[in-house]
Amino acid sequence: MQKNMTEIGDARQHSIDLRSQFDRIVKALINLSPAYLLRIVKLKKSQSLLKTTDFTNEQIAYVVGFENAAQFASLFFDKYCITPIQYRRSSQLI
Repeated sequence: MQKNMTEIGDARQHSIDLRSQFDRIVKALINLSPAYLLRIVKLKKSQSLLKTTDFTNEQIAYVVGFENAAQFASLFFDKYCITPIQYRRSSQLI
């Protein structure tokens, strides 16, 4: 049993090391962390959904992978300086 626990611990540490290495490589290549890159992709997808669907913020948050609608709205505002609702309204005027 102790040997299995040690192997699990070793595997866990190895996966942590691989993730750290992956993060460093991505950061070196594109000067963005993988987490930030993923956030940008999610926000771009949410922009498209706001323009082309009548999904609620909760539905969009779920579809693109945010924790909840509040997190989605907060990150959207931080990136675009406009709320998702304001963005939807302004895109309908075009």
